[in-house]
Amino acid sequence: MDDPMEDVTEIITPTEDDQQRPQSPLEALRARRDEVAANREILIQIPGQEDLGLKVKYRLLTRDEADEIGKNIRKQTRERAEFMYRVVVDTMVRACQGFYLAPDGVPDDKAEPLVGEDGDVISTFTQLAYGLGWDPTPLPATQRRAIYYVFGENDFSSASHGLLLQRWMNNTNMDVDLDFLQD
Repeated sequence: MDDPMEDVTEIITPTEDDQQRPQSPLEALRARRDEVAANREILIQIPGQEDLGLKVKYRLLTRDEADEIGKNIRKQTRERAEFMYRVVVDTMVRACQGFYLAPDGVPDDKAEPLVGEDGDVISTFTQLAYGLGWDPTPLPATQRRAIYYVFGENDFSSASHGLLLQRWMNNTNMDVDLDFLQD
């Protein structure tokens, strides 16, 4: 029988996970900062297209691009609500990188690019609107009008989608789908 008073020394070897973990609060903060800085793109679901998993891929805009959007719209309207809506929509236009399909259960990193009937990848709201059957006549075809069509001619739908994009641009480490559901 073992003597309970016997001196036992246990040797613990650090695992690979332990070695990769930050060792101090500053290292943890540095690691988080690097993670946030690396997030430059996101996929955001288009409302009403959940069953097919249609998502828009957006990129983070630069400050200069955001300033340019604001300056251009300020020349077009002074009415506050219209100004804000146009900023949201034009941000969506400028940041759009293309459209992807990620049905339920398919992670965003496995999403497939949406391809038009001509075999080309759909990369703008105008291309998507035409693919969905849009006929903008007699008005000229613009990206803003295309967004209106893509979002079922529902300003609230496109605005809420654009606000998710802007929330992500404020914190590129957030999961907009999860964060939206928790609000």
